[in-house]
Order: sequence, then C-alpha cells, then structure tokens
Amino acid sequence: MWMLFERGMDTNCIENLVIESFMYQVTYLKLSVTYINTFTQPPAIFGLLNSLIGQDSTGIRSFNLEVNSADFLTQEDKCRKEETSHVFEEVTAILVVGRAESSANAVTCGATFNWAPPTTEYCVEVALHDTFGDGWGDNIALKIWSNDKRFNETYLYNDCSNSSFPQVVCYPSFLQIYFDIVTFEEPALEYWEIYWTVRTLGEKGFEYDL
Repeated sequence: MWMLFERGMDTNCIENLVIESFMYQVTYLKLSVTYINTFTQPPAIFGLLNSLIGQDSTGIRSFNLEVNSADFLTQEDKCRKEETSHVFEEVTAILVVGRAESSANAVTCGATFNWAPPTTEYCVEVALHDTFGDGWGDNIALKIWSNDKRFNETYLYNDCSNSSFPQVVCYPSFLQIYFDIVTFEEPALEYWEIYWTVRTLGEKGFEYDL
C-alpha cells in the first residue's frame, strides 16, 4: 500500500477537519512527534518508509496516541531473526488526519462527518485463578486499561475470598482494551500459579462465547 501526499502540510478546514504531514529520520529508538494542532480525539495516522537499509523487512510503528502527539519507531519482523530493532535511520513520511476546532485561516474542504462513537457497551467476564485457592498475593493484580483516557484503569485482585469468582467489566464498544499482570513494590513470589481467563459477553444484554 502507498499514498502520495505533500510533506509539511498544515491544512485546517472550516468543517473542523485538519490534515498534517511530517518527514523524519526514524530508528528503533522512540521518536516523539508533537502535532501542530490539538485534535478532539487521537487522529488517524498513516506512515510510510521512504527508504530501507538492510535486508530485513521493516515497518513503522505508532503508539502512545494522544490528541496532540504520538510516538514512532521502526521495527523489523522476526522472519530472519528474533531481533526486531532496526538500527539504521530510515526516511519516514507521516500523515495525520483528524477533527479539530477550525482556525481563523481555515479553508473550505467539503468534508462531512457522519460518524459518531457507538453508545453501546461491551462486556467481558474475567476470572482470576491460582493453584491452591489462596490468592496471588497483595502486591499482584490484573490491570485492565486502554490508551483512551476516557476509560479508567481497573485493577482486579485475587485473594482467598474471590479466587476463581468471575467479575464483569464493561467498556464503550469503540475502545480497545488491554490486559496485563502487574506487581507493586516487589516481584511475584509464585508467578507460576497466576492464571486468568476472559470470556466475551458481547454487547450489554447479550452473551456469546469466543
């Protein structure tokens, strides 16, 4: 896939559509890019490598997506070797498109916005398990989170009172949520007995299994 666009763009439309473009030298080290405008929500990003040094297949990766910034790095695949760090500087073009308040010098672009975030909620049933039914320990939790600040982080703990007891977590259907085991202050002593399962309940009021 490829796309042709002019670098250094800062197009501000009276319809509140904003288009920005950048060109940077990117490696495996995190590059933080601050947008010219502040968007109403994290904008869409399209990135392309304009050069490629070496024989490993390499792509551009974006993360930490915010309304006014994002982070980028290059990453190799694992077809030839396990190492994913791409040490060479690659010329990278980045296109950013999103919604923002129009400025005084805005132009007419003919853009329309017909999409709105869904209002439905999706739910998952989470169960925490351990080998002996005595919990994971006070310093261990299952963290449920999203890179969208509108979704509050949730921490589920497993102790003697709720081992294997399912808990339901619901979130707006337009968000993507993540699960991770986290520890506080010290490492998990019996990490080998930490288990957890997730069952998708689907849209609130309906139920189905993956």
